[in-house]
Amino acid sequence: MFTFPESDEPLRVLSIDPGSYNTGFAYWTWDFKEQVFDLHNSFTLKFPDSDSRYNAVRHVSTDRIARLHHLNDSLEDILAEFKPHVVVAESNYMGKFADAFATLVECVAVIRNVLYRYDPTMPLLMVDPPSAKKAAGIIGKSKDKLDVTRALAKRTDIRWHDVKLLELDEHSVDAVAIGYCLMKLLQPNPRGL
Repeated sequence: MFTFPESDEPLRVLSIDPGSYNTGFAYWTWDFKEQVFDLHNSFTLKFPDSDSRYNAVRHVSTDRIARLHHLNDSLEDILAEFKPHVVVAESNYMGKFADAFATLVECVAVIRNVLYRYDPTMPLLMVDPPSAKKAAGIIGKSKDKLDVTRALAKRTDIRWHDVKLLELDEHSVDAVAIGYCLMKLLQPNPRGL
């Protein structure tokens, strides 16, 4: 069971929607005294095959491995800047696409390795896609990518600060849903899950 710390410092949560071409990130804080979560930033990093910084890796390996190196370097920078207490990512889901699943497994392995170098005692927490959608407010299955955005827009327990939800792409929105789900699960007596 999660024990709330005796501290005035808010919990810093980094939530991630992993992908080898596009990875969504969201920065949160939560001070435990309020039932409101503060979202400070959400964005998507794109890892194009044309990034010349990774030509040497691409030359001796593959485009996918070069993109994974790019993810590694970008996540190191994000952790150094934001200094999260908790990192959560969307768990791998195989579905119908085995190749996409294999790539996601590699992305999560990169995230775990970077996180281990950042803080060996910090686990990488995982949230499965259906739980993230349910926490956002979606009931049943959803095929429309905007459903998560619409559901999150109705949440009254998120302070959006400068984040413009309707301008976020699907990867950023998914990162928001993943972080929101985790904090709802950590709340004492979570409601609506």
